[in-house]
Amino acid sequence: MHYAILMSLIAAGWVGSRVARTKPALQRPLMVIYIIAALTYLVWRPLYSIPSADRWSITAGWLFYLMEVLGFIQVLGFILLFWFPAPNRRAPQLHAESAPSVDIFIATYNEPIDILEKTVVAATQLDYPTDEV
Repeated sequence: MHYAILMSLIAAGWVGSRVARTKPALQRPLMVIYIIAALTYLVWRPLYSIPSADRWSITAGWLFYLMEVLGFIQVLGFILLFWFPAPNRRAPQLHAESAPSVDIFIATYNEPIDILEKTVVAATQLDYPTDEV
């Protein structure tokens, strides 16, 4: 029974991540749902599932719980990065007289021609002052 719940939660998380990529308006609500679910789990875990048989099982149970808490803290940092996106910054405008010369090398080794062609086309379409070339 517990494995079925776990697998359904994993599947729901996977589907939620796919939906969030296509519909940005759902990203924050899904993050809030994750935080609520994770906090519920982190409260439940030490109350009901840490073993109390002997000293080694108690130690192992609390160490695993500590790792889960640290993983949750990492995910919170990830969520904060996406909750407050960086402001859009424009690249500085280069003028032909102050722009350094740039050489573009395309290193290849047994790449398919279609990928190499895309790379060369992209390199020729760079937005860079070409007065000094």
